[in-house]
Amino acid sequence: MPTRSLFLPFFCLLLFAVACTHDQALPEDPIDTGLPCSPDVVYFPLDVLPILEGNCAFGGCHDAGTRAEGVQLDSYVNVVTTGEVKPGKPQNSELYEVITETNNDKRMPPPPYAPLSDAQKAIIEKWILQGAKNLTCTPEGSCNTTNVSFAATVVPILETGCLGCHGAEVYQIAGDGINLSGYDAVKAVAQNGKLFGSINHSSGFSPMPKGGSKLPNCQINQIKSWIDAGAPNN
Repeated sequence: MPTRSLFLPFFCLLLFAVACTHDQALPEDPIDTGLPCSPDVVYFPLDVLPILEGNCAFGGCHDAGTRAEGVQLDSYVNVVTTGEVKPGKPQNSELYEVITETNNDKRMPPPPYAPLSDAQKAIIEKWILQGAKNLTCTPEGSCNTTNVSFAATVVPILETGCLGCHGAEVYQIAGDGINLSGYDAVKAVAQNGKLFGSINHSSGFSPMPKGGSKLPNCQINQIKSWIDAGAPNN
């Protein structure tokens, strides 16, 4: 009896601690570090969310309207809770497990959508290892919009925020017929005004990324500068 009387309070305390771990309040708004952005730190709103919005959080998958399998990947709180992210433990986090899954029947994004790139997976892994925090920072310097390169600047922006829906294998299904998977295809929508009109959320255009956050002003200005220069294949 004495052993049991000691065990029960300990067991209840353990249950309480576990419950608190799952129910703890998460910061809705990014926590500004007050420091310049560091290349060694992964910032959720700048580095992680654009990947998920561009490849996962769209109609039919993990946006607010669909919530496939109860997973909604459109905000920090939703990503951490419905994606079952365990800070410091990517291998125990459901989000990381499904994006690194090699079985096509289990991986996310599912076929015919392309899997995340190795670089994108590494960003998410590093974010979890760093504690899966909702941090933001102050970008240093001004936005470079001079001699914008298609390969070095435009392509990475499109890969992160657009190709989930507008890649070569899925644009007919999820991308409203807009293909952004190669230079010729991108140049066509750049010259007809659809690319800038959509990412700038201009009147008369479908705002992109669809259902996601607007691209940072710097990226929008860089793409506009590239278009204004004649959309070169540089």
